[in-house]
Amino acid sequence: AGAGLAGNLGTAALKAEGTWFGENDTIADSFSGALDIQYGFKSGINLIFSYLYNSAGSNTLDLNDQGIFVFSELSADNLMPSKNSLFGDISYTFNPLITADLGTIYTFGFDMFFIMPNFTYSITENLDLNVLAQVFVALKTVQGTPGNNNFVYIRFKWSF
Repeated sequence: AGAGLAGNLGTAALKAEGTWFGENDTIADSFSGALDIQYGFKSGINLIFSYLYNSAGSNTLDLNDQGIFVFSELSADNLMPSKNSLFGDISYTFNPLITADLGTIYTFGFDMFFIMPNFTYSITENLDLNVLAQVFVALKTVQGTPGNNNFVYIRFKWSF
């Protein structure tokens, strides 16, 4: 069962939602909730800030499992591996052909950042080039070694 609401806080958009998942053969009772504030400047810069609560998440991280964000099985009833997360995003459309975006997630208890810069260029009307990176920065160390994992992706998207 779930509920959500949307409205304005001054000139910013405000959204909240919550979902409760009842116990079944594969999961225990869980609750996910999110609070989201979005604001767009006249200059074209857009900001998003969100808080996510996941009762099925954890408050601590086994630092021997650095692939938790990449290889975890996330689902509607387990959106993030952490119990509490903050998300921030800034995006800008330079012109109709070029957009850039920088998103980040901080996970409480894990002391880990996930940073994702994203750049999109519209080559033709139906062909886009997308370059994005996924940067994982652990503020804690694993046996004296920082737990950082980085990925870069290049994608061509053809619409027909």
